[in-house]
This record gives sequence, C-alpha cells and structure tokens, in this order.
Amino acid sequence: MCKHVGRFEEFTILRFDAEHTSTILRVFNKPAPSLKLISVKLGEEGVPYPDDQWLPEMALQIFDGSMPSLKDATIYDFPVSFAGIGHLLVLGLRIRSACTLDDLLAALRQNTLLESLTIDTDGLECTMDRSLVHLPRLRNFTVKGPQDDAIRILNSLVFPKRTNVSVQMWCLYPDDEEESVAEVYESSFKEHLRDARYVMFGIKENKKRQIVLVLISATKDAKVVVSWAIPEPPDDSDSRIIGPRTDMLDFANVRHLDIVTLPSRNVLESLLWENMLGLFPALQEIKVRAPLPPPVHPVPEEGLPPADPAPEEGPPIDSDNADETDLNPIGQYEPAMLRTIRELCYTLTMGAPDDSLGAEPGARKMLFPNIRNLAMLNKYLEHEEADELRELYEWWMEMRPSEGLARMSLIGPAN
Repeated sequence: MCKHVGRFEEFTILRFDAEHTSTILRVFNKPAPSLKLISVKLGEEGVPYPDDQWLPEMALQIFDGSMPSLKDATIYDFPVSFAGIGHLLVLGLRIRSACTLDDLLAALRQNTLLESLTIDTDGLECTMDRSLVHLPRLRNFTVKGPQDDAIRILNSLVFPKRTNVSVQMWCLYPDDEEESVAEVYESSFKEHLRDARYVMFGIKENKKRQIVLVLISATKDAKVVVSWAIPEPPDDSDSRIIGPRTDMLDFANVRHLDIVTLPSRNVLESLLWENMLGLFPALQEIKVRAPLPPPVHPVPEEGLPPADPAPEEGPPIDSDNADETDLNPIGQYEPAMLRTIRELCYTLTMGAPDDSLGAEPGARKMLFPNIRNLAMLNKYLEHEEADELRELYEWWMEMRPSEGLARMSLIGPAN
C-alpha cells in the first residue's frame, strides 16, 4: 500500500495500540503530495492515549513530513510535528501530552491562514512567553479545557471581530497547596465581549450531572459562547473549588440579559449569582425564563434553546455548547430550580457586596438600579410554585427604589 501514498487525498488513523500504530507510521513514511486531509485520533473520547504508549519519534516520520497540499488536520492525543506544514485552513488538536504553550503557538505561527481552529487541552504546560499569534482569517475558534489553560490561549491569539468563539471550560479543585491562576490580559476575546449588547445566561446540567453555566453573546458580526462545568466536590469537605473566572469577561456594554434555567438537580447559589450579575452594570432589561417544559423531541447536543433576539441588537442567538444535556421529566428538577430562582431573587433584592472605599463592612450595593424592563416567565410551573415565585418578585419590587422600572411582565400558569 505504501507505493500508492502519492495518490492519497485523505488519511485517517483511529485508535490502535502502540505496536500497531508504530507499524502503520513506519509504513506510511513516504511523501504524500496529494494529501489534503489527515485525521489521527489515537485516544477515545474521554480516554487519553496511555503515556507509556506515546510515539513522539514516529510523529516526525509520518509521510516524511512532506504534505504540501494538506489543508485540514485533526490530531487527537498524538504529538505530531508541524515542521514544514504552513498552509492549513482547518486544524483540530486534542492535547494530552506535556505540550507547552510555546509548542502550541509555534504550530499556529506557521499556519496563519487558518479559518477554523479547535484546541482541546488538559494541563497545558505554562510558559512565561507573552508573544502573540495573529490569525487574520479565523472564522471559527473553539477552545476546551481547564479555565487557566483557556485563558492563556485566549491571551495569546489575535483574531478578527467576525470570528465565532466558543470557550468551554471546567473549574477545578486544586490538588496542590499552591494554585495556579492565569493572569488575564487585554485580548481579541475581551474586545469581542465589549461589542456585545445582548447576552443569554443559561444554567443546565451535563451528562455527569454537573452544573454548567453558559454565557452566549452576539454582535452584528459574530457569536461568543462561554461555559463552565462545575464538578461535584470531592470527599474531602475542606476542598475549595477554583470557581468561574469572571475577570476574563467584559460585558460592560450589555443592556439585555436573558436568563434561562434548564432542568438541573443542582442549585446556583447566591454567591455565583453575585459574580455573574455583577458583570452587567449597564443592564436595561432582564428576562428570566425558568423552568422550561420537557421537550417533545430530544434536545440537540448544542444544549440551550434559541433565545429571543433583543430588539435591534444583532442576530438571533442559537445555542452552541458541546456538553450534552440529559433531560428527564421536569418534576424531578423542580426543587433545585425553585431554589435557584430563590437565590436569584435574593441576589437581585439584597444586591452585591460593596467593597468601595468608605463602605461599612457587610454593606451591599443595589444591582441594576436603573433597569427599565423586567420579565419573569414561569408559565410551566404548577400554581403553588408560581405563587411562591410571584411573592418573591413582589418582595424584590418592594425592596427596590421607586424610580428606574418602566415595565414589568409576569407570565404564570394558565387557568
């Protein structure tokens, strides 16, 4: 088969053990001048290739590194060298080795014509290099991994405002006494967020029954999706999670917020609400939709349902999150969802901690004092639960200043 390598236009390797993979890569070590697509997926989904079976010396030999027509490369769990490859349009990487940020940026720096880039990493080795990689043609960019890895990658890339961005992170319980927290710099990513005027904030549950926070924003040119998966605490009750890094976000110009709580067994506590809602100082309109009814048809893998477009604030926002959601009959989720809404109402009423100079200890500042429109949609609740939530909303209204609210809508269950 090796003698036909020159005719190959596509080449795929799925999971093999080390012995067979080594044999395959030794066989296919001749130049492949017609190859346009290569896909090497040695690790199964969620199952990294064993460290003792890595074959870094083989990576340099695949097609002798000679693939002048290559445009599309997908590499999972394998240390492929990109030396001499500088014309990729599509690149997907899943990194599970001791890859450094410098290694990653070096590969990207050779392929600045990329139009689509996906990076899935777990434990990217930190470097102090602050060099930037410019990807002027990038249209779709996805990064998955621990939030510090994601922050470092976002800090390092420069891409246009038309780029659609999806950042899928998970929070961690640090094993070491010293926790590594990536510094947040000015970046193309933060510029994307500043252009947003409308955001949908979703709460859902993934297959592992972890709570997932999803922020979806849209500008006139692109869409940005940010999500965090928050794991269950370990057996050690003293363990402290490194929670969602809200300092990487900048929603100072957002005026419309749509909050959607999908069925979940988890509760979003008031502290997380404070962190999230504090990102939107310029809000003029809040819409809360919770809970949603169980779907008649299976929910697509993307996760959140389409949000209502804000008036004259860009295109409708579709959902775009890789975590799948396992939706059971809504009755199993009502207690947690009601508690989540209670926590939201408490946060809206009591405000957020006021750390400004001169503030008394424990002082709190009102969130969104100048909000113009508030809509609460809970038409799928039973009457008893709907009445309870209406009481919470009334309490919120009584606690707020009389000025600043032009319109309020409550939609409850039908008679």
